[in-house]
Amino acid sequence: MRIALLFDIHANLPALEAVLAEVDREGIDAILHGGDLVGWGPQPNEVVDLIAERGIAGVVGNHELLCLGRYTEDHALRNASTAWTASVLTDASRRFIAELPAQRLFVGFLLSHASPAAWHEPPDETCFPYRGTGDELLADAERLRNAPGGVIVTGHLHVPGVYASYFEGGAIEVRHLEPSDEFLECSLGVGEWLFVTVGAVGKPRDGVPAANYALMDEEAGTITLRRVPYDLRPVCDLICRTPGLPSVLADELAEGL
Repeated sequence: MRIALLFDIHANLPALEAVLAEVDREGIDAILHGGDLVGWGPQPNEVVDLIAERGIAGVVGNHELLCLGRYTEDHALRNASTAWTASVLTDASRRFIAELPAQRLFVGFLLSHASPAAWHEPPDETCFPYRGTGDELLADAERLRNAPGGVIVTGHLHVPGVYASYFEGGAIEVRHLEPSDEFLECSLGVGEWLFVTVGAVGKPRDGVPAANYALMDEEAGTITLRRVPYDLRPVCDLICRTPGLPSVLADELAEGL
């Protein structure tokens, strides 16, 4: 089975549409999302509606929980985005994101917005750590070594990369999708434990203003991190025209930050 994995769409409808167009051309068997459908961007209801219409299953992200009031954070820019998003969400959108589970187990991998080792109830900001280095993931690797297939697929960092652990000696091998590359293909059999961070569809933070997603090919035993170019101008203009959304979000999006 070939599975497209979409993370961190962040209410960016043009980016989502660009990725779905490529996925449809590829003839993918299934599409999954990894949370943060909303937040930062100007079209939360349109994104949720399209995900629901396409029947794309997924997990909850920190921005969904923030908009539902499940917890709060001390982050001025994120709080402004959350307040605006929460004020415009329709009842249908609220119901959809409220029903998203924290994690999903599949035969060959575990799907979670951030590191599943950090999840607890009730949720708070410590459920969503920004662990971006190999050393920070070593403790998680030991706790998650029995994950299905030894593979954990996450987002949250907005930076596409693959972390392979070798438990004997406690080594972590790190590979990132470099700014100059369009894709990065890795074997699902690398190491004894594989932690994949899929880049963001709608708000990349690797300096490349393109939409990111991953393609898992279970038969070939590979996962490929991919970039899709799209026209950012409409979404950046809409951010600037939307009262309540800080215009700096358009600047960040245009710079891939």
